[in-house]
Amino acid sequence: MDPYADPNVNIFALTGLGDSANLTAIYDKNGISARVSYNWRDKYLAATNQGANRNPLFTAAFGTLDASLSYDVTKDFSVSLEAVNLTSEPFRQYARTETNLVYVQELKPRFYLGARYRF
Repeated sequence: MDPYADPNVNIFALTGLGDSANLTAIYDKNGISARVSYNWRDKYLAATNQGANRNPLFTAAFGTLDASLSYDVTKDFSVSLEAVNLTSEPFRQYARTETNLVYVQELKPRFYLGARYRF
């Protein structure tokens, strides 16, 4: 899609299409489980014909680093820790160029602590 197309003309384009890549490392032995994962998605067209100027709406490239760790304290009880978006990657959307910001969301890392009992 041409971001510099005539704004007086409705645009047809497939939205949501973009390249992505995922890399995950897993360890699981002796009651310890660990996972580190990096997920990346290239920029993509999120919507067309936005506003009076019929602007396209793009979502910028986005990558997150996530990790989890769990430990089996006993055969029936385990504890876990999960971290999401360790790199504090923001979510950004823009119109015709990256300088035409429409929406930015600062995303901080999130941590989850859990426990599980099996009976």
